[in-house]
Amino acid sequence: MIAAKTVRITDFLNWSKRLSAVALNFGRVFPVALICACSVVAIPRATAATDAALSAPAAATSQAALLARTLATLNLSSPIADLDVNWDRKDLRFVGINSYTCMAPGIGGADTALPQRYGLRCLFGTSDFLESRAHAALISEARRYAARYNAELVRRIRRNQ
Repeated sequence: MIAAKTVRITDFLNWSKRLSAVALNFGRVFPVALICACSVVAIPRATAATDAALSAPAAATSQAALLARTLATLNLSSPIADLDVNWDRKDLRFVGINSYTCMAPGIGGADTALPQRYGLRCLFGTSDFLESRAHAALISEARRYAARYNAELVRRIRRNQ
């Protein structure tokens, strides 16, 4: 008799699955939406260093045009000059290129943890999906810029530690 009154975890899970199936079959999504809303609240907020990378521009444009506009704000001939300005402002974020995730080129070995510590600024318009040959050329230029910028940033961080 005691075993009959004991509630097992699997019983609750089965009940939950049945409730979700019933709610979906009858068009009532409240229990499912409630579960989803609670899980969204539990997701941790991104670090402040990546907030700029997460706030994408509102206008719908091609990735190539977006990248061209992004690159126009950078000193492509001298990433070190851009780094000097950011260094003076105490902005030690690395420059990232979007692919599957935002990665910082020009960093290797033990230094791969530095972007997590100092932050990462992803360049808009970079992607692992190439829209055209022109877009591929722009991504290549952005990658060269980021690699030079990041390598020098690592060197300066290591020198000042």
